Amino acid sequence: MGKGFAPVKAKPEKPPAKRAKLTPISQIQADLSSYFTDIKAPRVNRTKKHLLKDIAFLGLMRYTLVVFG
Repeated sequence: MGKGFAPVKAKPEKPPAKRAKLTPISQIQADLSSYFTDIKAPRVNRTKKHLLKDIAFLGLMRYTLVVFG
């Protein structure tokens, strides 16, 4: 090892990553709510304790937590 290690070359600096603009939560909620209002509830009126869009939303959130959590 008469020559030793090779000199370390300086890496060019990367420009800082651009941050994406976040969508406001109120807009996300309105968009999700509009999707669920179009779904027809195939249940009898006497068994409707909760709105179908609420049940579907909770199911979607549960699925998201299981997959990405």
